[in-house]
Amino acid sequence: MTDLQFFFLANQKHHFNVFEKALYVTVIEGFNVVGVKPGFTANDLELRSRLGISQPTLRNARLRLREAGLIHFTLGTNQNVETIYFLIPKKVELIDNQIGYVVGVKPGFTAERKSRIKKSSP
Repeated sequence: MTDLQFFFLANQKHHFNVFEKALYVTVIEGFNVVGVKPGFTANDLELRSRLGISQPTLRNARLRLREAGLIHFTLGTNQNVETIYFLIPKKVELIDNQIGYVVGVKPGFTAERKSRIKKSSP
């Protein structure tokens, strides 16, 4: 399952807003550019300009995506220093005929089990 497919599955549970969706897609695009490097860096000012959002909106979007287990990030020291984003590896499993997901771990982070997501009807 690709990161984007997993995101749409997680969206059924978390109901991400348009800014959170835009940030996640931007992070995925960044990783597609850097390839196998461990983190994608982005300047907050440039990212806010690209997405057309304010600093509080960017902060809230990052926090929601982190709480959902989709990304981890390390903030720069100020708005001119780049934030480093990490995609968190995931896997989907079937639990009692429901789709559930387990967040993988980046070295140095602890694993956590996320709540179940009901399987969508065909």
